[in-house]
Amino acid sequence: MRRECERRPQGSKDLGKKIEIKNMNSFSAVRRALEHEIPRQIEVLQKGAHLTQETRRWDDAGGLTETMRSKEMAHDYRYFPEPDLMPFAPTAEWLGEVKKRVVELPLAKKQRLMRQYQLPASDAQTFTWDRPLGDYFEKIASRAQHPKAAANWIINNLRAKLAESGGRWLM
Repeated sequence: MRRECERRPQGSKDLGKKIEIKNMNSFSAVRRALEHEIPRQIEVLQKGAHLTQETRRWDDAGGLTETMRSKEMAHDYRYFPEPDLMPFAPTAEWLGEVKKRVVELPLAKKQRLMRQYQLPASDAQTFTWDRPLGDYFEKIASRAQHPKAAANWIINNLRAKLAESGGRWLM
């Protein structure tokens, strides 16, 4: 049965109370705790009572949550800035330098090769896994009229010659 509930009363700008649950030792415990806690909170609200900001303990054997301690204000959670960290405000120039150093992730490279050179997934994967071969392909393909033909030659012919020569470049 699917239950519909709102995150906050209609028309209200305030969120509900924060209720933290401890003793989560597995994903299945999290699931069971939520299956217990969501209906519990709905029932409290439907009876006209109010939820209090608190920390509850999940009792896996009993299949229920129990109050551990109440938290009236955010300072009860000991939120405070880290005193040993200096403020950090990166400049646009610095961010630009960092972005230049970020490498292309394998999946992004595979998708780009497929899109840019109309390669099948298997060819793009070959050039993604073998970086020197992929770099060589991109140099050739950027000037080739038929990048797919260049890919076929590199994968089928050049790679075979490289294997015969012990992996040394022939040029």
